[in-house]
Amino acid sequence: MSETAFTEESTIFYGNQYKEYVGYDMAELGDFNGDGVDDLLIGAGNHDLVDGADPDNASDEGAAYVVLGSGTGWDSMRLEDSHVKIMGTEFEGKLGRYVGGPGDIDGDGLDEAFAVSHVWDGVEENMGLVVGVMGGHEGGIVYADTDADLLIVGEGKNDYIGRGIAPAGDVNADGIDDFWMGSNGVGPYGILYLVQGAARP
Repeated sequence: MSETAFTEESTIFYGNQYKEYVGYDMAELGDFNGDGVDDLLIGAGNHDLVDGADPDNASDEGAAYVVLGSGTGWDSMRLEDSHVKIMGTEFEGKLGRYVGGPGDIDGDGLDEAFAVSHVWDGVEENMGLVVGVMGGHEGGIVYADTDADLLIVGEGKNDYIGRGIAPAGDVNADGIDDFWMGSNGVGPYGILYLVQGAARP
């Protein structure tokens, strides 16, 4: 069995908090910012939302980080310095435990980033929430409940929507990418949705 040794020349992305579990899930995004280089989305489902909140009452709201690609290679960095930080806002919502890159679902030539709070409680428990940030976002912090470009909510209790997200390509030949989205808690079998992209109004 071969072994890999990490050296000073290795690229390392560091989490920001104790036990936030950076890298529990990650996804290749395609080109999020239009520079011709593919980008990366890294989830941290146990990140605590302590900025602007009571640290004693923050627990596992979750986060996901958009790291821009580089044609010359990455330097090691703390993910606090990533291009976009998608922040969960629900107590123990675990946003970023699952993440996905659905492709360019609005047809503007830039690829989107999805972060999932699969245990999000809406009208009922564990419906799930998919938080979409569209490609070209200028950067900074995106709070799931107030700043997201797109929200997809599960239909009922224990749907756990968004536990699986995958690009589908352009299945209906309209020039816009489509994507697959899983909701494994629906009924006794779960369900898989094929969602068609559409140009933004």
